[in-house]
Parts: sequence; C-alpha cells; structure tokens
Amino acid sequence: MGITYKLFFGANTLLAYGRMSFQRQIAYRTANLAGLFTNVFFLLFRGFALGACFAGREEIGGLTQSQTLTYTTVSQALLMVIPQWGRAEVANEVRSGQIAMDLCRPISFPAMFFARRLGGSFAFVFLRFPGVMLAGLALGFLSAPECSWGLLVVSIVLGALICHSIILLVELSAFWMESERGVRYFVLGLSAVLSGLIMPLHFYPEWILAISKWLPFEHGLYTPVRLYIGEVESVREALTMQAGWALVMISLSFFLFWLGTRKLTIQGG
Repeated sequence: MGITYKLFFGANTLLAYGRMSFQRQIAYRTANLAGLFTNVFFLLFRGFALGACFAGREEIGGLTQSQTLTYTTVSQALLMVIPQWGRAEVANEVRSGQIAMDLCRPISFPAMFFARRLGGSFAFVFLRFPGVMLAGLALGFLSAPECSWGLLVVSIVLGALICHSIILLVELSAFWMESERGVRYFVLGLSAVLSGLIMPLHFYPEWILAISKWLPFEHGLYTPVRLYIGEVESVREALTMQAGWALVMISLSFFLFWLGTRKLTIQGG
C-alpha cells in the first residue's frame, strides 16, 4: 500500500505541474499572438528561401519542392512543441543555492522538469501548431500527411522528450562548471544544424548525415517531419530509434542530476 500510495501521489503531483505549466502558457495572450506572428514570418522567410533553391532543378537530396515546402511548414509548426532551445533554470538555481529547496521536495527535480516542459509543449499544440499549419495551407506550402496522425503523435511526443532532455542535460553541466553558457552555445548550435531546423538534412553532404545518425538531434524534430512527408523507409525503425534515444536521454538526465547533487556544496553543507 505504501508503494502504491507514493506512486499515486507522485503521478498526481506531476500531472498538477504539467497542468499549471499549460495554464501559465496559455494565459499570456499577447505574447502567444506575437509568437505565432513570428512563427508565420519565419515560415514565409524559410519557405521562399528554400523554394528558390529549386530554380532549374526538380529535387535536392531526394526531396521535391513540394516536399520541402511541406517540410518547412510542419517543422515551423512543431518548433515550440518540440523545442530546440529553452532553459531548465537548473544552472541559476545551482548558482543561487535555490536547488537545495528542490532537493527537499518529495519528488525528483528531473521529473518535475519533464512534467512542466511537457505541459508547455501541449499548450503549443493549440497555440502555435494549428495557426502555422493553416498559414502554410493558405500559402500553398502544405500537402497532406503521408502517414497516420496516430503515428505522428507518437513521434512528436518522443521527439519532445528527446529535445527537453537535451535542454536539461545542457544545464546540468552547471554542477561541474561555473557557467553552462559555453556548453549551451555549442550544443544548441549543433542542434540547430543537425535537427533540421535550418534546412532539411537531405540537403547536407553524406558525411554530415553519417555523423548525424549517431547523435540524438535529428531524432527530435527531424523524424516527425520526415514521417509527415513520407521520407522514412521504415516507420517502425524510425519510432524505435526515437524511443531508444528518448530512454537514453531521460535516463542520462536523471543519472547526471543524481551525480551532480552528490558533489553539490551549498554554504559549506
């Protein structure tokens, strides 16, 4: 009964954190409208820029112009659902000593972090995704999905877990470094290139693709978009790779947080 109670209590607490994060995100109407406007602006910028690459050619790296414009729309719509940047506030809390309060809570900090971040991601499913997709449809950028929405939802959830884990791991470096900024700029810069955020990975040379396959970045944002445009040879293999990376990254997050707290010293304690 004791274990059952703790599991029930922990699940309810995590759901409460996720719900509060969702409600907090949807409360800022002006900021959400400004964010949607920014997403649509970059959809226009990226769409016309990448579309212009097809002048005089029918495909690049196996992608047609129609697939590329659809890719641009879907990746822009998922940009905040599967975030490529953000803060976990671990670094600031370690420097200020506030992390000691989190360690006193009856639930782990990484679990709270994932609950809060997933609550925010869920909010952006309503705040950004439909608006950007409709804008892409109105501009003639968007085509119908090449796989079922059920598989896409699974892939999006796994991609969000991977990207949130990357953000958390970046900030966990603060346990060992005075500042995590160097790690942040390096990792998130690498993520911007290898996640397909700037352009489809199909456009890159083969040697970059060979390196990318051994890193987690493309399995966050890139895989769900590839599923949408039908550029995945085996859906089962793609989802299995995502699930594997999500498990590895989440486990690593919990382990490094535990390892960091073992060496943490706050006011000589």
